[in-house]
Amino acid sequence: MAVERYDVLDRDGNRTYENMPRDLVHGRGVLHPGVHVWITDGLRVLMARRDAGKALMGGTWDIIAGHVAAGETTRNAGVREVREEAGLLATPDQLHFFGTSVTDMAVPAWGGAHHRTREDNYVWYRSDLYLGDVTPEDGSINTPTWVDLDQLEADMRSEARARDYALREPTGPALFALGVVIMRQFEGGPPEWAHPGA
Repeated sequence: MAVERYDVLDRDGNRTYENMPRDLVHGRGVLHPGVHVWITDGLRVLMARRDAGKALMGGTWDIIAGHVAAGETTRNAGVREVREEAGLLATPDQLHFFGTSVTDMAVPAWGGAHHRTREDNYVWYRSDLYLGDVTPEDGSINTPTWVDLDQLEADMRSEARARDYALREPTGPALFALGVVIMRQFEGGPPEWAHPGA
């Protein structure tokens, strides 16, 4: 099996001309690109439990999230992650960019090494999605469910309930709160900024 390699980012989040194997990137806490995909019908967001055995935020509720392979764009990585984690087929033009976030958190299972990613966030509007359509290919998530945006917003205001989600440091609940604001704009269909050519 080929060794996964990730592009190295500089402190400003720009790609350098270097890439490294996954183990070195994680072991040395190297900043590298990641991607988040928020699948919504404008009222709810698709979430699933991360596998409990995962070293990073195992057992928590999460959106579609993953690494970006060396040379891969974040948008294409989002399409791939949606296929691997949810068994759904998206096209790059269906993913609408809405912002960047940064994760920098120590992972005890990695000997305290830091997981450091700069993630591009995309929203995918799906008014026709049924949970039965969600069939993860890679087993990294389970129990897919729709979470009402009002419920997610309330959970982010409760320290106890927020811990049940994959909160990435240092953003914590703020990233999920931003996601809710963006997804609400899709109620009744994509907003103008998300139309092709916008």
